[in-house]
Amino acid sequence: MKKQPHNLIEDSGEVNPLNSAMEIKLSPLGDSFAGLAEYSQKRKAGRPKKANPKIEVKLRISPEVLNAFKAMGKGWQTRMNEALKASLESA
Repeated sequence: MKKQPHNLIEDSGEVNPLNSAMEIKLSPLGDSFAGLAEYSQKRKAGRPKKANPKIEVKLRISPEVLNAFKAMGKGWQTRMNEALKASLESA
């Protein structure tokens, strides 16, 4: 024997109120998600924030300079940053 679906919405578009049997079936679902909002606010995804993060900029550099740093291999951006820092100290 098939269970009859609950008729929450009538053909006229009126919404029927929930009966006590339907409320009992729905209550465990509501209870299981009660702490979800609190948990999602506590948990932060990803890496911890740095105290002094780098800033992304768009910079136009001559091809010779860029190719020279890239030819040094991986970490060319870090080496370029260190070279800029060194030029500040010597200035």
